[in-house]
Amino acid sequence: MFFPFRHIPPLGPPKANARQRVLAQWRGVDFAPHEIAKSFRARSSNDVMPAVLKELRIDKRRTDAEVVKVWNNLLDPMIVIISTPI
Repeated sequence: MFFPFRHIPPLGPPKANARQRVLAQWRGVDFAPHEIAKSFRARSSNDVMPAVLKELRIDKRRTDAEVVKVWNNLLDPMIVIISTPI
């Protein structure tokens, strides 16, 4: 479906106006390349999720939960109350 009034924001930092260009020239420092380098780059979830899951250690937590479940089901409830698997 086409939306004629949909606004798509521009990528990167906004263009410098005349005042900003004159100040950058007078100061001898132009921050535009630095701002472009630090601009936000969107990444897809397929690129991000493996690193997030690795950082959260989901696999280790899943195996730990499975060990606790088996521990609770196999042992006497009185032993389970006073002990934990390591």
